Amino acid sequence: MELSGSVACPTAAQARLLRPPADLRQLASPRYISCRSFAARSKVTKAMPSLSVSFQPAFRQPVTRATWKKKHNIACYQRQGAPQIEAKSMEEVYDALAEHLLSVSQSIDNLDSKYIVGLAGPPGAGKSTVASEVVRRVNMRWSQKHAKDSSLNSNEDIATMLPMDGFHLYRSQLDAMEDPKEAHARRGAPWTFNPSLFLKCLQTLKEEGSVYAPSFDHGVGDPVENDIFVKPQ
Repeated sequence: MELSGSVACPTAAQARLLRPPADLRQLASPRYISCRSFAARSKVTKAMPSLSVSFQPAFRQPVTRATWKKKHNIACYQRQGAPQIEAKSMEEVYDALAEHLLSVSQSIDNLDSKYIVGLAGPPGAGKSTVASEVVRRVNMRWSQKHAKDSSLNSNEDIATMLPMDGFHLYRSQLDAMEDPKEAHARRGAPWTFNPSLFLKCLQTLKEEGSVYAPSFDHGVGDPVENDIFVKPQ
């Protein structure tokens, strides 16, 4: 099971749902989770196939839900009648997501199978925070649940976070662009990533069951190749 990328859902964020590109939808059984919150209460929508999630920052001034929907004409899980989970805090959101992923893992017969969760959101929204919290809870609860099962190694993590940071273009690649100054200033925009490398990483994971993925060295400011290993089991 992997968490691919990360997602943010700060306490007053609203989610919008978009279909992923056709080439990504061809990968084996991806599942996506959405989170929607208004003021102090949050709603988590259970995973549905072939949909991804992005998050809009909270509006600076109060707006009605009707106004928001009119301004953003987007697909919504509520319109499809998808079940939702009520949550009063982000801690409960993390717990609900972790419990859902664990329940999914119990239905997987082949331990070599991968369950990929795609999480998307704007730069700086906190995607990594949510993903890391969910991964930590999944691994902790798995370990606690199977501590006495001799057939399983409860000390090994079953969930891995695969951040998008490692798929940034190198600074040297930004330097080679038509406007290097703008390229560096806008690093984090979609065109400053390497989507081909990301797709190749997912395809390798699908076909071979494991993959070495890049991480990102914030001290150096560049990706580190083959720094994250997604294991076969």
